Amino acid sequence: MTLDLQTRIKAKIREIESAIELTPYQDRPLSLLAGAGGSILYHFYMAKMQDSGVLYDRAFALLNTTLDYLEEHGIDALTYTNGIVGFGRLFHLLAEEGYIETEVDDILVDVDDVVIAYTHRLLAEGNLDFLHGAIGNGFYLNRRVGRPAIDECLGYFVGQLRQTAICDEQGVRWYEQPSEKNRQSTTTVNLSLSHGLCSKIVFLAECLKNRISVPECTFLLEGCLQYLQQYHQPDSEVDTYPSFVADPGQRQYFHRLAWCYGDLGVAVALISAGKALGKPQWVEQAVGVALRAAKRRTPDKTALVDVEFCHGTAGVAHIFNRFYLESGNDEFRAVRDHWLEQTLAMASFPDGLAGYKTWRGGSWLTDVGLLEGIMGVGLVLQSSLEKAPDNLSWDGVLLLDWR
Repeated sequence: MTLDLQTRIKAKIREIESAIELTPYQDRPLSLLAGAGGSILYHFYMAKMQDSGVLYDRAFALLNTTLDYLEEHGIDALTYTNGIVGFGRLFHLLAEEGYIETEVDDILVDVDDVVIAYTHRLLAEGNLDFLHGAIGNGFYLNRRVGRPAIDECLGYFVGQLRQTAICDEQGVRWYEQPSEKNRQSTTTVNLSLSHGLCSKIVFLAECLKNRISVPECTFLLEGCLQYLQQYHQPDSEVDTYPSFVADPGQRQYFHRLAWCYGDLGVAVALISAGKALGKPQWVEQAVGVALRAAKRRTPDKTALVDVEFCHGTAGVAHIFNRFYLESGNDEFRAVRDHWLEQTLAMASFPDGLAGYKTWRGGSWLTDVGLLEGIMGVGLVLQSSLEKAPDNLSWDGVLLLDWR
């Protein structure tokens, strides 16, 4: 990274911090990806990466406010994106990484029971979404492994995945349940990281690392990889994998380069599965998929229009940064810097937050949040200056910490 780019990144980080300070959250006190929970994550990690006592003070104040809210109001939202599941995942991460000294069980033992009951309900409903369903719960449960009730729930979870999976000569997959968030047909397989097969692969990889239902996890993981492999198109100039497959084998492509949908999410799933299974060929294929994605830079091959982590330039830059730190390949460093430049260039709105707006629902909106707003952008920019992958563990909440 050039000194000029570093200087401009640091200046933009300061602008983002000022905008966040002036735009506090008034709602969604538990939300990890769209509310105050994300602000807690942002401030703790930015404090560490900048060695800033001021940011640490803000982080602890935000955390205490949320804990006070829980004590006063109880649990009033559940999902990974907006509720106690995501906040519990955040709290465990902060304790695991040494940001807080509170005994985790003092806070989370009651949360465990809520998440277990909620998981059973979602599984009964067939809701296997990551951001809004049972798979999101699974990432909380995998952090709490070792408690008998948690281990039992995870074993049941894997058993339900085995029972509901379509398993045949094509491999293993699940049809998605139509919902407000997912309007696809009941005979469609969603391959995405945000809502589909790739998040299930990452979940199963975590279960396997935790020695949960090892034979079933291994069978399902290998079957999912087999299913993905038949749709692998290494010579494609755009998508190497489809976003959706409607049986019998009809493929739908978004031409999107993003965290949520497209080849980068598949690469994340492949590297997670390869490490869990101890099969380096899948890690190598993940790197190959990411390298092909690195060649896509024009709008017709990326469908990128804004900056957010979910489906904007910041998320793309961060995933390529992760692959650079994983592989040391300078192609990833170069493409990371390209998307960092694009991220800086998109700060073009005089009435935006640090110049940024998010394209949503046919209009440009301001958003502070982690997934679709400037907190995610700020963390990506700061992380690009880091040499140690350990300081990037915040992205585990978005399934990118595949160590």
